[in-house]
Amino acid sequence: MGNQPYKLKNILPVLVKHSMHHIAEFQKTDLGIILPFHNDQDLYDHIVQTLFHQETRSFSEDNSRDCFYNLLTNTVVIINFALDRNGNTFGGTCFRPREKEEYFKELYKRENRRQRTKEPSSRQ
Repeated sequence: MGNQPYKLKNILPVLVKHSMHHIAEFQKTDLGIILPFHNDQDLYDHIVQTLFHQETRSFSEDNSRDCFYNLLTNTVVIINFALDRNGNTFGGTCFRPREKEEYFKELYKRENRRQRTKEPSSRQ
């Protein structure tokens, strides 16, 4: 998706580790259907299924992030493949937004506004 190649197998462990902070959201009926996650492997499997599900929508941000949303499970996955100052991948996050689909739409709108305000690069 993004403008830099990355290997999902390198990003997923970091993404899952961070996303475990959000695991309780998948048990809340007000955020969507209950998904029986009990450990990091369950979340890992859900993230992979979300990324490759035919109903998942996605876009790439200009700042090393790929954003995904699945309406059926109300799952947002953000892959951040940028490196920190120590050379480690940020990874990203997976969660269920309270605003559901509107959250994903707002991410997309915000990225479009940011792209329009950037100075065009000059070719020399």
